[in-house]
Amino acid sequence: MSTPSVWTWLSEPGGPHWKTLKRDFVPEGLLNLITTPPELVLDVGCFCGAVGGWLKAKFPSVRVIGIEPVEEAANEARKQLDAVLLGKLEDVNLSGAGVAPGSLDVIVLSDVLEHMYNPWQALVKLRPLLKPRGVVLASIPNVRNYTILAQLVQGDFAYAGAGILDITHIRFFSWRGIQRLFGETGYKIEQATCNMDPRSQHLLEGLKQPPPINIDSPFMQIKNQTHEQLTELATLQFWLRASSV
Repeated sequence: MSTPSVWTWLSEPGGPHWKTLKRDFVPEGLLNLITTPPELVLDVGCFCGAVGGWLKAKFPSVRVIGIEPVEEAANEARKQLDAVLLGKLEDVNLSGAGVAPGSLDVIVLSDVLEHMYNPWQALVKLRPLLKPRGVVLASIPNVRNYTILAQLVQGDFAYAGAGILDITHIRFFSWRGIQRLFGETGYKIEQATCNMDPRSQHLLEGLKQPPPINIDSPFMQIKNQTHEQLTELATLQFWLRASSV
């Protein structure tokens, strides 16, 4: 089967994600960063509602409000969530849906910030909606991924229907970039974990060696890496929990 062209992905009804993403996918590693049962959750980019459905199964009293720009996905999400606002975060009326300043226990941004022209502004807008102990859960792809670097060294930067080089991604972040993004917008990252890339698992063998560690391949050498840097190269996306400073 031939790979669809960029034009095919962009011209799909509902956008590329309607056909390329699993509609029941739940990033449990991200959601497990919740430490206290929430009362009200805002799921930005809720897609078909799987995240909210998982949360409502685990925390039966929680209310989940979703935001979703793809109409077909929003209609599916309404079957599981308490309310779904159709549109982008920048355009929806949150107060009309009962999301007032200081009302949210958790804001979920699962693979969302990289799709925004101004994720900095989005995080600033969302911060006042959190309760004093409220948190943001974010999942962000890692552009310092070994397979992406390998593609670049070999002269390619191949967009796809999903993944790190999703054709709808606008912003790209490394771990340092993620730390700046949240620090500059008034947040403190409390906990972060790595969702490892199965294509780069071989790199983790280097963790058995004392640093500095060198990586050699027929087309690329990466030298003097720490264990943390090696882990980042093998990371598909970062899962993090952040609170307002």
